[in-house]
Amino acid sequence: MEVFILVLQVIILLAIGCLVLFRKLLFSYSSEKGKNLATKEDIGQITDKIELVKLDYAKQLESAKADLSIQLNNHGYRYEKEYEVLAELTNNLVDLRNTVLQLRPQFDFVDPTKDKEEIKKERLGNYFEARRVLFFTREKKRPFYPDEIYRKRVINTAF
Repeated sequence: MEVFILVLQVIILLAIGCLVLFRKLLFSYSSEKGKNLATKEDIGQITDKIELVKLDYAKQLESAKADLSIQLNNHGYRYEKEYEVLAELTNNLVDLRNTVLQLRPQFDFVDPTKDKEEIKKERLGNYFEARRVLFFTREKKRPFYPDEIYRKRVINTAF
């Protein structure tokens, strides 16, 4: 039993000696280990915050994309309709121009069975009908220009 106690005392002395010799090394190791753990936790928190910011920006970007897509579709539909209105107005203007040119044609081919008054009345009727169609097309299917321009045009037309 004495041998056992002696061996135990030697082991304790060696352990105390090792602690004294390696004290600085153990303290620096444990302090570095603590710093590394703290840094690891900080990096984890920073990474989480960065990911949250990325997610927030991604949501904002998708929202902006969706808004722009809706606006693009609306503008596309609007310009398609405007093109249709302008095409119809152009057709009506061409018809009106043709009826105006028929009021005093350079070369006139007339039906010999009709007298001049009848031809004049028919041509004026065609002119007024083309003008009426153009007017109603313009009023019912107003082109997409600003109200200010429309008001100025109406005021200028009235006077």
